[in-house]
Amino acid sequence: MINFYYMDDFVTIAVFQYPHEAHVWKSKLESLEIEAFLKDEMTVQVYNFYSNAIGGVKLQVRERDVEVAQSILQQGGVVQASKEQYSGYFNWINERTKTWPLVGKWPVEIRTVFIIASAILLLIMFIFSAEIMEFIETSQKDREIKELEAESRGAETQLFQELDSIMTINPEQAILLAKSYLDTTYFNESALCWRLGYGYYQLDSFKVASEYFEAFLSLSDYRAEGLAAVAKCQLKLKDYDEAIRNYKYASNKNKVHLQDLAYVYEITGDLENADEYYTQYIQNRELKDKSAVFNPSFIKLKEKRDSIHLIVISNR
Repeated sequence: MINFYYMDDFVTIAVFQYPHEAHVWKSKLESLEIEAFLKDEMTVQVYNFYSNAIGGVKLQVRERDVEVAQSILQQGGVVQASKEQYSGYFNWINERTKTWPLVGKWPVEIRTVFIIASAILLLIMFIFSAEIMEFIETSQKDREIKELEAESRGAETQLFQELDSIMTINPEQAILLAKSYLDTTYFNESALCWRLGYGYYQLDSFKVASEYFEAFLSLSDYRAEGLAAVAKCQLKLKDYDEAIRNYKYASNKNKVHLQDLAYVYEITGDLENADEYYTQYIQNRELKDKSAVFNPSFIKLKEKRDSIHLIVISNR
């Protein structure tokens, strides 16, 4: 009688699809005083369609009887299911997992699937953990960069405030200071060009001022402000055609420059265009600012436009 407390000593030496086939050889071995056991016999008897799924009925003997039993089965023409049963990869898996707790009792096919699935899961976890670590490192770097940028912006704001306060009192000193900042990569170059243009404009160096305002244009997205500043310099230089051209571009972005455009036409004697653009500015201002009608300077502007309009009508 088989002692089931020592079932771990049993090794599969053959597999049969049907229980009666396995019983024939089990009886043969037992007649030769070799202990034999049929694994999964009851499962296949009750659910015979599970035979292929679970690997059939396994004929097992103790490890010490394997060679003798295999010899008997070989003489009877039975396909061996011991070490030769699982060729290649399955045999490698079987030899290394048959002693594992719980898993070792599974069919080698299921053990193989389990190992592959576990390996895939570990790989996914490794990749996922690597991505998490990369995300953490990237987030940390982004946070450090943002902190440095915030510190940089804070320093720039403070220095620009000091620069602006000097500009109103001593433009020459402010220009020298702005140029020294411009030689570094720490400061906002477009903002420095704007302040240099403003400083030279205060000193009546309109050509130099225009050059810095154009540099501001090439570095900044504030097209309307830059174009208007260049046009203002051109107006001082009496380059009226260029001033009109730039004010037109600026007014396409910001309607407030329609007034500047109208003024250039007015001082050049083109009262029809002055009338037209003053009217456009006034209509746009009244549309966006209902309180403008109470503004004294706006009232005066309307009176000037009305006077120009009367002249234009009288000259027709």
